[in-house]
Amino acid sequence: MKRLKVVCMVAKKDGKVLLFRRAQGAKNQGLWEFPGGKVQDGEGPKEALQREIREELSVEVVVGAPLTMVRNDQVELHPFFVESFSGNNCELKEHDTLQWVGLSDLQEMDLLPLDYSIAHDALKIK
Repeated sequence: MKRLKVVCMVAKKDGKVLLFRRAQGAKNQGLWEFPGGKVQDGEGPKEALQREIREELSVEVVVGAPLTMVRNDQVELHPFFVESFSGNNCELKEHDTLQWVGLSDLQEMDLLPLDYSIAHDALKIK
């Protein structure tokens, strides 16, 4: 079975990372995540991340360094740091809230399963 290729962003500032909570009625509602989405055919991971964040949050991002890819039986998740945002405010279309979370608090968040692995990777980065 072919894994679905997905990307997500990790925004880090002042020892915190930005998490988004999936809205009620959405798949995996109430769980926190690093936002992103599916890579479409003919699209590179960085392009996909820029498009997904534009569609989901109505902001533009400058994609930075990749983090370690994580996967399960269905999904191959490619996380990237984002270096900056531009736009007025995040319009939450698939999420109901966002929160800057201290790195030491990430382990206490109710994250999507693959996002836990990314959180552990982010904890190692100073």
